[in-house]
Amino acid sequence: MKENTIIKLILLILLYTPVVYCQRWQDVTPNGYRYGLKSVCFINEQEGWLCAQDSTSGATKLLRTNDGCSTWETCYTFITGNHFSRLQMLDNLNGYGAGGNGLSIFWRTSDGGHTWVDIADTALMSYSKPLYQSDAFFFLNADTGFFGGFNSLYKTVDGGASWVSIGIPPDANPSTPETNSYSIHSIYFSGNNYGWAGCWGLFSCILKTTDAGETWQVADYHLGTVGSLNFCDSTHGCYIVHSNVPYIIFTSDNFISTYSKQFYEPMNDLVSVYFQDDSTVWAGGGMPGIFLRSKDTGLTFDTINPAGFENTDFGASEFQFFSNKGYAFGTHIFKYIDTINTALPQKTEYHNTLVLWPNPADDVVTIKPDARQGEDILLTICTPEGVCLKQEKRRLQGGSKCISISVKDLADGVYVIKAMGKFKNQSAKFLILR
Repeated sequence: MKENTIIKLILLILLYTPVVYCQRWQDVTPNGYRYGLKSVCFINEQEGWLCAQDSTSGATKLLRTNDGCSTWETCYTFITGNHFSRLQMLDNLNGYGAGGNGLSIFWRTSDGGHTWVDIADTALMSYSKPLYQSDAFFFLNADTGFFGGFNSLYKTVDGGASWVSIGIPPDANPSTPETNSYSIHSIYFSGNNYGWAGCWGLFSCILKTTDAGETWQVADYHLGTVGSLNFCDSTHGCYIVHSNVPYIIFTSDNFISTYSKQFYEPMNDLVSVYFQDDSTVWAGGGMPGIFLRSKDTGLTFDTINPAGFENTDFGASEFQFFSNKGYAFGTHIFKYIDTINTALPQKTEYHNTLVLWPNPADDVVTIKPDARQGEDILLTICTPEGVCLKQEKRRLQGGSKCISISVKDLADGVYVIKAMGKFKNQSAKFLILR
């Protein structure tokens, strides 16, 4: 009896401790396209494009969303065999895509993806040519971009109409100082001046530029295979190396110095990494699906997986973030919502506290959110650590109405309920005690 009383007291103390955060991944994969994703690109937290295969018709289509994946429209339908393995949209009109059957296409759009023009340079991209079967391109704007391949790097300033060869350094192998024995597989820029290229070869390496791509130098090298790379600014970045075990190489001074983090089971298939800011790093793999987050620039990582996807190979081939909201792509699209740090600006006519009763609750909890007539309210119940357990959408018909939610399927403990509307995000902590 005394032990039960102590447990209840602890729960009550936790209940009235301020909520630190409530963060979660939400599956926003469009219906009918699950497991058929080819490539994705977002230009902000609301607007993005998805190349995916329709599971019913088998056709590969380019879809577009303007509301953060709530709805999708079909922009383009590919002929059989074609698709984009890499897609980069520069704004709501201009973009580039590479892929096809054996990476045989390189296209450009200037109307948001509805029509595409083949701009592949056969002198560079056909069989046995330096850019054959490469999708390692990156554009700084609608006109200026780079394309890498075997022992080669090219630059365009006219939207891919013409390309000029850019000199690249030999690899870091001292026994072959004049040999470029590597192939560029990825290019990334932070701003217009600072860029990096990931290279595979006998001596895999990272190249860097600080003058908008005019000159390049070896920034770092390894005997293992170089994978995904990403930078959040001109100095903070990282890349994946696969050797006996995968590990991530970090730098906070653009490779003047580096440090590494090794990963063992279950992260034996680490494929993606992303610097959200100068301290927050995301990493992901596909077998099994795991999302890892570091808040201390890669020194330690926590697992933050989507609820309901335990022991599922959902994959994480790429991340994109816009401030505190972001996306992860693999066999699904997941949207990351930081509901505390990205709360909407508060309107003065609304109260800041979500009214809730009874507290402690048993099987049902009732809330009284402030809302305008006809407003849709997204209700979520999560743990104090941010794991989403329940989610429902309700429509209020006006004024401050009461909403009752069943919690009988939840165990005793402390929970956070959030009511997210168009004008207001409200939250309250409550206790289930039976």
